[in-house]
Amino acid sequence: MEKIKVRILLIALAVLACPALEQAQINLIYTFNSPYDACCPVWSNLIAQGRDGNLYSTMPQGVGNVVGNGSWFVFPPNGIPLIRGFLTGGPVTPNSGLTLGIDGNFYGSTEHGGLGNGAYGTLFKLRGTSLIPVYFFTGTGSGTYPASAPIQGPDGYLYGTTYDGSTAGVVYKVDPSAGTLVWSHALPSGTKAPLIIADDGNFYGTFPHGGLPINGVAPSNDNGGGIFRVTPGGVLTGIYNINPLNPNSNGGHGDGGQPWGPVMQASDGALYGTASDAGQYNGGTVYRVQLDGSGFTILHNFQTADGVDSESGLVEGDSGYLFGLCSGGGTAQGVQVAAGTIFRMDVGGINFLTIFNFYRASGSNGVGPGSAPLSTPMLHTNGRIYGLTSHGGTSLWGSITYGAYDDGGELFSIPSGSGPIISVVGRRSANVNDRIGIIGQGLSTVTGVTFGGIAASPATVKSLSDTYMEVVVPPGARTGILRVYTPTAAYHTLYRFKIACSGQCAGPQ
Repeated sequence: MEKIKVRILLIALAVLACPALEQAQINLIYTFNSPYDACCPVWSNLIAQGRDGNLYSTMPQGVGNVVGNGSWFVFPPNGIPLIRGFLTGGPVTPNSGLTLGIDGNFYGSTEHGGLGNGAYGTLFKLRGTSLIPVYFFTGTGSGTYPASAPIQGPDGYLYGTTYDGSTAGVVYKVDPSAGTLVWSHALPSGTKAPLIIADDGNFYGTFPHGGLPINGVAPSNDNGGGIFRVTPGGVLTGIYNINPLNPNSNGGHGDGGQPWGPVMQASDGALYGTASDAGQYNGGTVYRVQLDGSGFTILHNFQTADGVDSESGLVEGDSGYLFGLCSGGGTAQGVQVAAGTIFRMDVGGINFLTIFNFYRASGSNGVGPGSAPLSTPMLHTNGRIYGLTSHGGTSLWGSITYGAYDDGGELFSIPSGSGPIISVVGRRSANVNDRIGIIGQGLSTVTGVTFGGIAASPATVKSLSDTYMEVVVPPGARTGILRVYTPTAAYHTLYRFKIACSGQCAGPQ
């Protein structure tokens, strides 16, 4: 069953401390209405940009008579969502959202469904409109109940984490072509945070409870969670244990605690993330740490007016600004009930600003611009940041048509301060002679590509559509901003793309 509806509300935001965001607008794009289309996105519910420029994701509750199974949607940024349900008898409860693989497929997970009576969850790929299971969790070392989407590494394998309910989760590597587990390692606790791949070619993630030994020293972090690295070969290393009672951090107020969201690698090469609890005001913290675990620093302590309980991670816009969501707190007017915020700050931890307050109208079952945003926001190459709230929404269309208020969450977007950009699919680094995929816009008329100022051979540049192209990393390429040139515009990555030289680079990297 498919159901389409849309309500767009533009709300002016006065953001005086960042000129690029003055008079910024939030687009409240679509209100989900369970049980008629979809409902209630929670952790981590990633939104992926496809090769076609559209947005793709999942919802844990589905469409019509298969409401309990879940659904997925495709959304053209200038159009309206198309929503499809998961079928009865297959994988169910897709809390993960989707990631775009280097092979052009989307990948996700379901917390339930699979083979046999165990039905411990699955990994699946979305190809066109077909949902294809690629791995079934067994509960015998591979983990259970995955809540986050896997990411496809440059080697074609899938890497991810499991939640496992009340037991320890795992980090895993799966061969999607064979449907087999390559390796898995136990984490101190289950996690709902997806992995990221950094420019060193390794994967990084978080867990909300417990700690890992670091340099042979047992954790003593009072159950605050931590940050880890895992290599493609399966070497697991704790890089920092978050300690809410750390007397040497944050002016004696500790590191924060319970990082439910992922880390992200910003343009300066460091990892940034949020801890949902503790800190100076017991509302959580924003932190920065280097890839080797050094330099852990608290950049902000959340208090009620900022928003609290940031559980979704961060995304970087232009000019070094980070954007994030809080699932609670904020301010509201009159009979409104505060229900979370959108915030932004720079990578130095200053110029923090709450740029939007979510709310619901008291006594009206959630009417408002959305409430409790829990899913991880994403930056589209059109320069807008997209996100989801887990409940609420603006549209009253459901009460007229179905006799029930639409309260299934809101799809929204905000400007990032960036114009149109490009992004490399699935990686932050490559070797000379690797072929990489690039998403963006205006790519059907590419006239040149440079890696740190070094041009790729025109014979290796392949424009496949207006929104997707491929190119081979040239000998002599340098680590630096990747740029694409067209007759009418030039586009660039927001981050330095790292070149692994193999002896073929020109000069220092």
